[in-house]
Amino acid sequence: MDWFIHSQNLQRYRKLLEETKDGEKRRMILALLAEEQAKEEKSSQLAGGDVAAPIESDKSGLA
Repeated sequence: MDWFIHSQNLQRYRKLLEETKDGEKRRMILALLAEEQAKEEKSSQLAGGDVAAPIESDKSGLA
């Protein structure tokens, strides 16, 4: 569910950025976009770490 929300937010901010000409609004949208991208990267790293850890421990347990 979080992935969907992040994806929709990124899509929305990019669309707003294309449509907006006002400098102040663009700065605000860019800040929101950067924040959402950071959230997405963080959740990707957490998901990757959670998935990799059990696989590595399972392999080391078998060896």
